[in-house]
Amino acid sequence: MLKNVIPVLEENQGSLFSTAETAELIGKSTAWLERHRWAGTGIPYDKIGRTPYYRGQTLLDYVTGENVA
Repeated sequence: MLKNVIPVLEENQGSLFSTAETAELIGKSTAWLERHRWAGTGIPYDKIGRTPYYRGQTLLDYVTGENVA
């Protein structure tokens, strides 16, 4: 399933993805992402104002199993 996402992320490495977009791409729930953000154990993210965004390159690293810490 995640292999289908790799081409999308490769084309959008410089893009920012919302929590909902990220959840859909990686097959996790928004609650999973929120819980791991809160615990400090999730995928690294940036905030613009109060809204978290995930970088395409970071998501690509996560999906391919590379170190994202």
